[in-house]
Amino acid sequence: MTEKTYTALYLDGPLEGQTEDRAFIDGQFDSRFPALGAVGGLESTFWYQAGDTEEVDGHLTVKYSFDAADSDPTVRTGDIGDDH
Repeated sequence: MTEKTYTALYLDGPLEGQTEDRAFIDGQFDSRFPALGAVGGLESTFWYQAGDTEEVDGHLTVKYSFDAADSDPTVRTGDIGDDH
């Protein structure tokens, strides 16, 4: 039987060290995808880019790196300490 899922490993960014099982799409893993998280209680979108892969006992793990340039800010700004 062919694996239908792979493990995404977040190497850095706000989800650093976390893993999740993701489904293959048309037999392929995602080369890039958005992940949702919370910053300061607000929903934020974090983009991750595929890098190295590793297969252990027929199961694929894909290592994803954080793309800060395309992601929502990971620190809230403008709320505290702004003196106008």
